[in-house]
Amino acid sequence: MSQRETTTRHHLIINKLRRAKQATFNEIADYLALESKLQDYDFNISKRTFQRDVKEIASIYGIFIKYDMCGKFWFIEKRFAPENDDHFFEALDVYHVLKAGERNKSYIFADEKPQNVVLSFLPLQGNYIKSLPLHETQKILIDNEEELRISLNIHITNDFKMEILSYGENVKVLEPQSFTDELRKTYSMALKQYL
Repeated sequence: MSQRETTTRHHLIINKLRRAKQATFNEIADYLALESKLQDYDFNISKRTFQRDVKEIASIYGIFIKYDMCGKFWFIEKRFAPENDDHFFEALDVYHVLKAGERNKSYIFADEKPQNVVLSFLPLQGNYIKSLPLHETQKILIDNEEELRISLNIHITNDFKMEILSYGENVKVLEPQSFTDELRKTYSMALKQYL
């Protein structure tokens, strides 16, 4: 298991207990299984691995996860006043995002160059895209009653893919063909969920 998966799993365990206030091992394991599917990583754990994670979380972050024998659930031991705990966890979230970003830079863009992406939006969505550009490299190619066509010079990351998918039928990817094929495959797999 990679260090990134371990660190992200720690963060997920902390967030689960922070939001739920308490959870059984099975609830935590189910949450990690769901996140494994969503993020395409393996966060699944055994009880032994979870216990090791609890020790590592205490050592690395100073967050103490305790087990309630009577209720048979896990919880985060309060260290500060509630408002200070919130600030601490917000800082931890920011730290996790920044560290993930640092790690991702080295392999997301290592061998890839930005690609020219051409998108065609329906006019109504196009007005929104003109007022809030998707990227600093956005250039308008066509702007009429039928479409707003733009080009971007961008790295095609998973975040960008999710952004494009969020526009649904309001956008069509014209270039590159590899990205069009990837989105077609994603939509096809999603459609199978409803057949």
